[in-house]
Parts: sequence; C-alpha cells; structure tokens
Amino acid sequence: MERRKILIATKTYPSISTKYQETVCTAGVLLDDDEKAVQWIRIYPIRFRQLDFDKRYPR
Repeated sequence: MERRKILIATKTYPSISTKYQETVCTAGVLLDDDEKAVQWIRIYPIRFRQLDFDKRYPR
C-alpha cells in the first residue's frame, strides 16, 4: 500500500453504521513531496474512537 501525506482539514460528527460501527467522514488536502497542496481528498470511513489515542486528530 502506498503511503501519502494528508493535511486533515475537517471531520464530521460520528455516525452509526451497521457495517462499520461508528464512522467519521474526514476531508483533507493531499500533499506532494515538497508538502505543497495537490488536491482535496475525502477519507471515509474512519473508525475514529477505535484509533490509538496518539493517532486521533482534532476537529
């Protein structure tokens, strides 16, 4: 799997999903190697409350 750097811009309030349990839709800006913005990107679904505490990000 390729790893890319994304600057998180926003996330939604958690919603309940029968397939994924509780999910959060997140949007951010995809950065290139020089950390310049390339495009907006949507990251979905994220099981935010199941992330390790050090991997959680603020609104």
